[in-house]
Amino acid sequence: MPAPVRPGGRRGWDPLVRLTHWTIALAILVNGALLRDGTVAHVWIGYAALSALILRLLWGLIAPGPAALAEMPLAPSRALAHLRDLVAWRWHDSPGHTPLGAWMAVAIWSLLAVTAVTGLVLEADPFPDDDTHHAWSDYRYDHDDDEEDEDDDAHETGGAGAEVAEDLHEAAATGLLILAALHVAGVGLESRLSGVNLAKGMIFNRRERTKR
Repeated sequence: MPAPVRPGGRRGWDPLVRLTHWTIALAILVNGALLRDGTVAHVWIGYAALSALILRLLWGLIAPGPAALAEMPLAPSRALAHLRDLVAWRWHDSPGHTPLGAWMAVAIWSLLAVTAVTGLVLEADPFPDDDTHHAWSDYRYDHDDDEEDEDDDAHETGGAGAEVAEDLHEAAATGLLILAALHVAGVGLESRLSGVNLAKGMIFNRRERTKR
C-alpha cells in the first residue's frame, strides 16, 4: 500500500509553472484537435505555446526548488526504477517531477519546440491578422497543377523543403497529442496509487489527499 499522506496535503507547483503548464496544455488540445492548420487562431496559439515554453525553460534556470531544471531526475536508472515501482503498484512521494514525469516533460517540450519551429518555417505571414493569408496546410492539394508551370529547380528546392517541414510539423503535433494523453493517464495512475490529487497541485498549489 502507498505511504499515507497528511490530510492537509503539501504544496504543489509555483504560479509560473502552473501558468505555463496550462497554457501549453490548452494550446496542444486546441491546435492539435480543434483548429485547422494555418488559420490565424492556430498561428497565434502556437506563438502563445512557444512563449510559454521559453518562459518555463528560463524560469527553470533560476527557479528554486522543484521547478528548477537541475532538480529534474533524468537519470535513466531512476526512470527504470520508477517504472518498476508502478508495475509493482508502489508509489514514492516526490516534491517535484517524478523520474518518468521528468522524461515526459522533456519529451513534450522537445516536440513542442519542433512543432513551433516547423510552423514558423511554413507560415508565409509570420504575424497574420485575418484568414485571407496563405494557409500552408493546403499546399499539397491546391497547387499541384500550378507547380508544373514553375521553374523546376526553384520548385524542387522550395517544394521539397516545405513538404519535409510540413511532415515534421504534423508528426510532432500528433506526437504531442499522444504524449498529452499518456501524461493524463500517468497522473491519474499516480494519484490513485498515492491517494494524493496530483492534478489539484497544478491548479490550486495544494496536493491534497483524495477520498478513498
